[in-house]
Amino acid sequence: MVFGCSFIIIVRQTESSVQKILVHLPHWMPLLALFCVPMWAWDVSATTPEVVHTAETPATLQPPRITVNIAARRLYLYDERAALVKTYPVAVGTLRYRTPIRAQALRTIVWNAWWMPPPSPWAQHDKPTPPGTHNPLGNIKMPLGASLMLHGTNQPRSIGTAASHGCIRLFTQDAWDLARWLQSHSPAPHSDALFQAYARNRHQSFSVQLGTTIPVDLVYDYVEIRADQLHVYHDIYARISNKWAHIMQTLAAHGYAADSLDQAALQKRLNDAKFRDVVIALTEMRRQPPLQQSLASPSVDK
Repeated sequence: MVFGCSFIIIVRQTESSVQKILVHLPHWMPLLALFCVPMWAWDVSATTPEVVHTAETPATLQPPRITVNIAARRLYLYDERAALVKTYPVAVGTLRYRTPIRAQALRTIVWNAWWMPPPSPWAQHDKPTPPGTHNPLGNIKMPLGASLMLHGTNQPRSIGTAASHGCIRLFTQDAWDLARWLQSHSPAPHSDALFQAYARNRHQSFSVQLGTTIPVDLVYDYVEIRADQLHVYHDIYARISNKWAHIMQTLAAHGYAADSLDQAALQKRLNDAKFRDVVIALTEMRRQPPLQQSLASPSVDK
């Protein structure tokens, strides 16, 4: 009985307290709202995954590539970011055995390569040649197809001319340098020790699959504009019928308007060089602005 009375008293006191709170609750609602909003925001942020802003993923790198300008008799090597790494002088095919103008691909390097005569009339009396000083490949080759390749040479004086049967010759040291760079930038095994082994074992051939495809573009650019300089090469295959018009069109395409150039001076330089293998600084060919005439009328003696 005592317990029951105590329980009733506690309940009534609780009801009275709640009523007092409810009476004053409207006055406290704004403060409660300010308190609850930050708490709600804190609670959500605690359960929402954090967004981490990372640096942008760099563009996918492309394989290195090679461009051979047949007219310039020069090879250009570009890295994975399309930046020019090196250039090499080369020999290209003669007028009779022209180097083709097309896109090729390089996938293999053969160190200390044998030279195998191709099935062509000019090589019908030749025999296979092992690695050594008499090897026409200069001991290294990089095939571009069934019968076309980049290779070294045992005729260094031919570099810079149209002298081959269609292949692209380099100085043998340049060919080794190019091959080493390509292999070092490929999935194929590469190390200083490995390249030293190739050099020590000159009579043993090593065929290396690069594990990637190197694009090789064989182009014929008779005219190039580089660093505000006009490069005009030898039209070795007689492909350009109107050389002056071709040069002026190329200049215009690079933003050099005909009326901004001293065409007489430019043509004289080209004629003196017989329109071949000449580099002309375009800053020297700018037409000088005409002298402004005096605004004052000339005095007349009376």
